[in-house]
Amino acid sequence: MRFVKVRSVFFGLTTKLLAKIFFVEMPPLISVTALIRKEKTFLFQELSYKRGLGLPGGIMKTNETAEEALKREVKEETNLDAISSTYLGSVVSSSGGIATLSLVFDVAVTGKEIDSIEGSLLWLLPQNAQGRLAYLSAEEALSRFAKF
Repeated sequence: MRFVKVRSVFFGLTTKLLAKIFFVEMPPLISVTALIRKEKTFLFQELSYKRGLGLPGGIMKTNETAEEALKREVKEETNLDAISSTYLGSVVSSSGGIATLSLVFDVAVTGKEIDSIEGSLLWLLPQNAQGRLAYLSAEEALSRFAKF
């Protein structure tokens, strides 16, 4: 899993460099973000590879729909199965100088959550996570779509 993250960062930086050399605008990386609720709390990850909290989700793969990416990412990062999802909206941001577009979903899950290589899972009230998120897109998704 860590190799995939390193490969994604390497690809992003290489693409960014080539775009600057050839004066081409680089398209954003497209990702999915899951808002998983339990009563008034949401599921977060204390990230293992970066300081701060994250929301379950990640970059879409080639030929993968947003729904497929969402199910895959939720399973990989939480061990939970996404049984239904509702598209809430999109968040435009950047990460490491690379433009990002995150598709945000409200996700219903089943199963028992288990920590992954990407981080330890914890349920928090949204206000207790604000200001602690590692990605600007996650911070924006939380403030726009998590009803306090």
